Amino acid sequence: MQEINIEYRRLPFLDGGSLPEHGLLFETIDWLVQHRQCGHRCLIHCSAGVSRSPLVAAGLLAVENGTTLDEALESVRKWRVRVHPSQSLLDEMRDLLMKKS
Repeated sequence: MQEINIEYRRLPFLDGGSLPEHGLLFETIDWLVQHRQCGHRCLIHCSAGVSRSPLVAAGLLAVENGTTLDEALESVRKWRVRVHPSQSLLDEMRDLLMKKS
């Protein structure tokens, strides 16, 4: 039987609220980037998969590919049509990514 090696990271935040502490958010995105660079698969999920997880996935793609958040969201929408991050989270992520670059 093949050994299963799963690493787990939790980034709690609510829809309509604000993003987690900015350092923790980017630490998590950097963690995901490192795993993907090693060829690992990453699963990002939330309760409905409509707002929070697509937003984090888009943030990851924006950092990895050097794109805007809107371009990254369009990439996510190619795989999951129902992507509608709450406006407050979207605005906050957009501002954070602009400050990071």
